[in-house]
Amino acid sequence: MQPIVHGRRRLSCRKQSHCHFLSTVPDTSSPSRLHLRDWPLPSGRALRGMAVLVHGLGEHSGRQATLARQLVEAGFAVRSYDHHGHGASPGKRGDLLQPGQLLQDLGGIIDGARQQWGARTPLLLCGHSLGGLVAARWACQQTAGTVQGLLLSSPALATHIPRRYHPLLHWLGRVAPHLNLPNGLPPEQLSHDPQVVRDYLADPLVHDRISASLTAFLLREGPATLQQASRWQTPTLLLYADPDAFVDAAGSRALASLAPPGVVQAHSWSDCGHELFHELPAVRNAAFACLHAWLDRHF
Repeated sequence: MQPIVHGRRRLSCRKQSHCHFLSTVPDTSSPSRLHLRDWPLPSGRALRGMAVLVHGLGEHSGRQATLARQLVEAGFAVRSYDHHGHGASPGKRGDLLQPGQLLQDLGGIIDGARQQWGARTPLLLCGHSLGGLVAARWACQQTAGTVQGLLLSSPALATHIPRRYHPLLHWLGRVAPHLNLPNGLPPEQLSHDPQVVRDYLADPLVHDRISASLTAFLLREGPATLQQASRWQTPTLLLYADPDAFVDAAGSRALASLAPPGVVQAHSWSDCGHELFHELPAVRNAAFACLHAWLDRHF
C-alpha cells in the first residue's frame, strides 16, 4: 500500500528546518484520507535517517512537534500523521472503519516515507501511548531489519480497564463497533507543566472520544504484542512513566523484562505525567538525553 501525497502547502515558520508541510493522503485500504505533517531537514544537511511519529489517543500529529524538532536537529527527516478520526483527518472521532485500520494506515505512511526519502534510508519508528502500541505491533509483525530503531513513549501495551469488563468490550467491538463514548482519560495527568495541560484542553483538534472498535483494538493488540516480547528483534528505546494514569505501566515493564537481553533499553520515571517529552525540564531533558545517546549507538 503506497499513499499518494498531494495538496501540499507550506506553512510559515521561524526556522527552515522546522517548517511543516501539510498534505492529505488517500488510504488505499479504506475511503479515509489521512492528514500528514512533515518536518524536513535544512537544505544541505546529511540525512541520518527518517523518523515516522505515531500519536496517541485523542491527540494529533501537531502535538509531536517537540520530539520532531529534536529529531530534525539530530539529522532525521520527520513525518507524522493524524489517525482516522483524529486531528485534521476525517472520520468519527476516536473510531475505526475496520479493526486493522491503524496498522494498515501506518504501513501506508511508511511506504510513502520510503518513497520520499529512499527505501534504504534507516527508519526510526516512534510511537506514543496508543501510537506506541500501533508502532510496536506493526514492527513486531515485520521481518527483521525492516525497522532500524523503535522509540516507545509510555506505550499502551496494557490498560487500566478491569479484566472483568474485557469480554463485554470485545463483544461490543463486534456487534456495535462504532458505539462512541468518552475515553475517561484525565488531562491533568498529562504533565506537571500546567501550560501543557492548558494547551491540550484548549486545542480544537484534541478530543475525548473512543469507539468500541478502538477499545477492542487496545485490549486485543496489547496482549498480542507482549506475547511476542521474548522474540523481540527490533532495537528499542522504551521510555515510560511509572505509575501512569493513562496506561498501565505493567505493559512496559513486561516488554522490558521479557525481551532478549540488549534489545530493549528501558528507562522509567516516577512522579511525572504520561507525556515525558512534555514534562517539566528535569524529566524532559533526561528523556531526550536518553534518546540522543541511544540514537548515537544505533544510527
